[in-house]
Amino acid sequence: MNITGMLYGAPLLKHVDFPTSEVLGPGATEDEIQDLIDRHKLILIKPVFRGGVGKKGKAGLIGGASDLKTALREKE
Repeated sequence: MNITGMLYGAPLLKHVDFPTSEVLGPGATEDEIQDLIDRHKLILIKPVFRGGVGKKGKAGLIGGASDLKTALREKE
């Protein structure tokens, strides 16, 4: 399953006790992001593109962050 699909796929997979990663949606607050960083030390971020997700040539971009400032920058 691709990264974007995990936003909706993870809750479905939990119904059958299948292990999934923690996924925050595009509306995640700074506190939620910081909590995830505190627990895992490094998080992966799929950027949110203005005008639509997954535009041609941008679908595979993923960034990494170990602090809130970098995470917010990678999100955009």
